This record gives sequence, C-alpha cells and structure tokens, in this order.
Amino acid sequence: MRHLFQRRVLSCLALAVSCLGGPTLAAQSYVVETIQVPKNIRLEVGGMGYWDDGTLVLCTRRGEIWKYKDGAFRIFAFGLHEPLGLLTGKRGEAWVIQRGELTHLMDTDADGQADRFDTINQDWGYTGNYHQYAFGLERDKQGNFYGALGLGFYRGGDRFKGTWLGTQDDIKYRGWVIKITPKGKLIPFAPGLRAPNGITFNPAGDLFTTDNQGSYIACGWM
Repeated sequence: MRHLFQRRVLSCLALAVSCLGGPTLAAQSYVVETIQVPKNIRLEVGGMGYWDDGTLVLCTRRGEIWKYKDGAFRIFAFGLHEPLGLLTGKRGEAWVIQRGELTHLMDTDADGQADRFDTINQDWGYTGNYHQYAFGLERDKQGNFYGALGLGFYRGGDRFKGTWLGTQDDIKYRGWVIKITPKGKLIPFAPGLRAPNGITFNPAGDLFTTDNQGSYIACGWM
C-alpha cells in the first residue's frame, strides 16, 4: 500500500511538472472579477467592449448603454431599440446594432454621455414580431461591419412563413448575416439562419455564428 501511495504521489508530481511546461501559464489566463451591480440597474447585457482607458462599455436589451470603471456604473446612452451588439472605438465612441439600424454613437462635448447618434444603415426590415432581433457586432480588417438578423416566431399554423418569419420582399434579409461597408452600404452575406445570436471572426478571418434551436433548426449549432 505504501509503495502504491508513493507511485501515485510521483505520478501527480510528474503531471504537475508537465502542466507547468505546457503552453498556458497563470499570467496568460483569464482573471475572474466580481462586479456588484446596483439594485436599480437591470443589465441584461447584449454586447460589451472596452475603451482604451479601461472603461467597460455594455449595451442592454432594455435600450441602455452603461459605462463601468472604478467600481461605478454611469449611463452613456438610453432610448435605443434592443441593442444586442456593440463595438467600441476611441474613448466616447461606440457602434451598436439595434433592431432596425446600425448606429454610431459619439460623446462630442466630453460630458460623459452620447450626444450624437448617426444612422449607418437601416436597409433591412422587421415587423412587430418579438423574435426579429438583430445580433452582432463584428468588424473586419477592411472596416466592414457584420450583424445577424433573427427570424420571426409564432407558434402554430402557416405563420411559420412569409411576414411572420420575415421572408417577404418588404421585410428583407431575416435569417441572414449582413455586411455593412464603411460607407453604409448593406451587402447580404449569408442566409439560412434562424436566431444567430453569436457572431465572431477567428484569427484567419473566417466568420462564425451560433444559431438557436427552434422552428426548422433541430438543435443549436455553430
């Protein structure tokens, strides 16, 4: 029994040494930090990013953009339509994808809140269906933006088509990944999705989405 215990200890030590020699070091790992959210704030985060001064910027399903730094939350913008994707620029600048448009926000007078809201593109359609979300947001090396548009949803009958799904001519590009150029032109990029609520590039420049099960999508997939 003693020899068995010694062998197990030596095996554990060998494993520990091999792990230390591996590619992942403690200094390279993620750090978990607990953030206390005030009771009067419901974040329901849809997107996040950082400014170069370390400020964390969050957009929420409830139409707000919050800043977090030094233990305090401060409002940057409000009144948006369910922004579920955000990119940050220089300090005081952000892009968000709302249900109906891609918007560029700026704090031009440096008072801590956005005072300029420029529409970059709003050439896709949507109905009042709750499920026609717009997700994102990513940008490639050429400055093009990428977002993803969810289909509508209704339980039952023939409403799994047409306006309800958002597949008619007057409600374009539902279930698509869309590309928007720096000059604001919309280019349909990839169809066939349902609720693509995750989108990102890998280092090689390939674009990935994660879709949500339901309707004709049997299970979530990437």
